[in-house]
Amino acid sequence: MITKRIIIETASIENRIGKYLGILYKAHNLTNKQLDILLRLILKYQEIEKKYSPLKDTDLFNRLLFSADSRKEIRDLLGINDNVFQNYFSALRKKKVIKNNKLVTQYVPPLDDFELVFVFPKPNTDAKTS
Repeated sequence: MITKRIIIETASIENRIGKYLGILYKAHNLTNKQLDILLRLILKYQEIEKKYSPLKDTDLFNRLLFSADSRKEIRDLLGINDNVFQNYFSALRKKKVIKNNKLVTQYVPPLDDFELVFVFPKPNTDAKTS
């Protein structure tokens, strides 16, 4: 298997997560505004996780993330009203980015350096088509 390595330089954690989301979530057909909201949710989640990391309690992290105060902070940051924000949240739920008022953490990039690996297997050319 041939390996191609591309290093993506980023200037800030926000820029890094934005690029990460741009790569992964375009496949999920998220709009730019949904990506913005998801970026803010992830940044807030990581802020909470860092503050309460000794607890390792993802339920607590999510309760704090989806609290009225956190939602208002994100709404104010993005300059959108509550009704519009709720519509975006509904869309993120439908696309399974948010489940049961929890951010699906498999999509949250780690705080440290990480590698994202894509494998493009060779198509099976021996398969018969009918």
